[in-house]
Amino acid sequence: MTVPVYTREPALQKSIVKPRMRVIIVNDFGGDPDGLVQLAHHLLCGSTEIVAIIGSHLTDRTSFDRSASSVELACEKAREVVSLLGMENRVPVLQGAPKGMTDPGKPVDSPGARKIIAEALRTDIDMPLYVVCGGGLTDVASAWLLEPSIAGRFTLVWIGGPEYEGMAFPPPGYSEVEYNTSICIPAVQTVFNLSDIHLWQVPRNAYRQCIYSLDEIQNNIKPAGPSGAYLAHSLEEVMSNMNRWGNPMGETYILGDSPLVLLTSLQSNWEPDPSSSFYRLVPAPKVDGHGQFLENPKGRLIRVYDRLDLRLMFGDMEAKLEALGRGACAQGRNPFITHMYTADPSARVFDDTLFVYPSHDEDDAVNFSMKDWHVFSTTDMEHWTDHGVVFSLDAISWASSRAWAPDCIQRNGRYYFYYPVEASKIGVAVADTPYGPFRDPLDSALIHIQSKGVVCNRDFIDPAVFIDDDGQAYLYMGQLVVNAIKLNEDMISYNGQVHLLEGTDDFFEAVWMHKYNGTYYLSYAAESGEIKYCTSDNPLGPFTYSGVILQPMNSGTNHHSIVEYKGAWYLFYHNSDLYYRNHPDSVEKFGWGHPGSPHPFRRSVCFDKLYYNEDGTIQKVIPTK
Repeated sequence: MTVPVYTREPALQKSIVKPRMRVIIVNDFGGDPDGLVQLAHHLLCGSTEIVAIIGSHLTDRTSFDRSASSVELACEKAREVVSLLGMENRVPVLQGAPKGMTDPGKPVDSPGARKIIAEALRTDIDMPLYVVCGGGLTDVASAWLLEPSIAGRFTLVWIGGPEYEGMAFPPPGYSEVEYNTSICIPAVQTVFNLSDIHLWQVPRNAYRQCIYSLDEIQNNIKPAGPSGAYLAHSLEEVMSNMNRWGNPMGETYILGDSPLVLLTSLQSNWEPDPSSSFYRLVPAPKVDGHGQFLENPKGRLIRVYDRLDLRLMFGDMEAKLEALGRGACAQGRNPFITHMYTADPSARVFDDTLFVYPSHDEDDAVNFSMKDWHVFSTTDMEHWTDHGVVFSLDAISWASSRAWAPDCIQRNGRYYFYYPVEASKIGVAVADTPYGPFRDPLDSALIHIQSKGVVCNRDFIDPAVFIDDDGQAYLYMGQLVVNAIKLNEDMISYNGQVHLLEGTDDFFEAVWMHKYNGTYYLSYAAESGEIKYCTSDNPLGPFTYSGVILQPMNSGTNHHSIVEYKGAWYLFYHNSDLYYRNHPDSVEKFGWGHPGSPHPFRRSVCFDKLYYNEDGTIQKVIPTK
């Protein structure tokens, strides 16, 4: 039986629109999520070549920052948006300065500042360069201080600064120092007082015009596929938190960073310029050490925008998101197996075909009462073949329940299927093809919870097999403690020694091993419900914790595998989306403790692309639907 799955790539703008400008985006994406909306909108604009995204720092006292490093958080959030739009490896995401400048003349060097310099000094391209900034100015100011000759080679568009006298009044209860100014006052002083950078400013009275209602968020942004859902959730989360903290935001949100798109990508066709928005040319004010903007008749002339074309800005954003949503519905769907419930996917590549070995949740399951295993295969990641039941409890004489998460590997022309039963025993079955039929050569467990050396205070489950470059095969398994054995050449026996892996703190279950660029990656479901990973230079450790790959799922459990296929890396995992799709009246629940809800026992397998950073760390995967 063939089960269709659609192509995974999000729809991109395909039209006669060609890039006519370069843009470097600098923003504190770890703060107010209006920057994420701006980033997504900018990335969808065909007239703009985004040459870099720079994550900038926040102030130490910001209420949005939930991380010890706001720059790292900003880069993580930016990569999540880039990933959801299917643009990984097309746009570099770089860290800006980790903290603000201490003095107007002292730059803070960073990869972001160096990228601004390098791009401004390019002589091989005629397209104008815009550096657009929705947060502090540390990285732009530092770039100019490190290389002053770049001043005439780009236009800075900055969201920030207070109202100008005679142009607007400040809002009720306003802060004396405008927020983006307060992020790094010495950087603002550098740009306004010392530099001759070509500057377009969108001050507070202008960016506060960019009001979008909650109903618009839910009706125009949220339906736009996984990207829209992510953006809407980010905005709604802030509103919900503010309500909880006793500071309700009403039913609107200021998308104050969106003018960065309006003033660059949405310029007029002839004689390009933001001709539908209005500005005044004013002498650049002098900024004092307290962040106050003082009149300075001798300052260079800068553009100060006071009226923005919100119709064009939001209309274009909505149109692009609507097109993105249509593309997502037509071209990408998870879960990819929908005719039955499946869980715990182990993905393997044999020759030119990718196989998935999952467990099988029964259609009416109210517990983990699985009885058999299917295998699915694909050669294009779009169309899947269900090869039916390849092994079952009926073929096992020494076990009668709990046919849980399996794994399979090829060696010497044969296929070895490792499986847990009765939550305490690991068996092995052998076949001549990857889809069976498998048979049990031992007629007993390969290893079990009472075997010498095994440490397991809970379930002894989740075998994962790995063959290293030197030919040595390993089998990993267990709950709470990772137990590992070296398999013998025959793949159905071992030397009796059990290794207990170190450095796997917070390990709960679902261990998986893979190798990338000479490093061993041990990933697993943590006590938190996340998929985490640690690394080592030895397949038996010790390991060093390295990060989170996947957030908790709505299935209570989390179980995954990682595989490379045809030059791309994939994360396979499961959730309960198919159950909720089949039961639309059910209220989605996360985790355990929901008596009467069978969603944790009727799961469905999914996959998304996985990406590595240059240093070998794994980017967090954002699940798609």
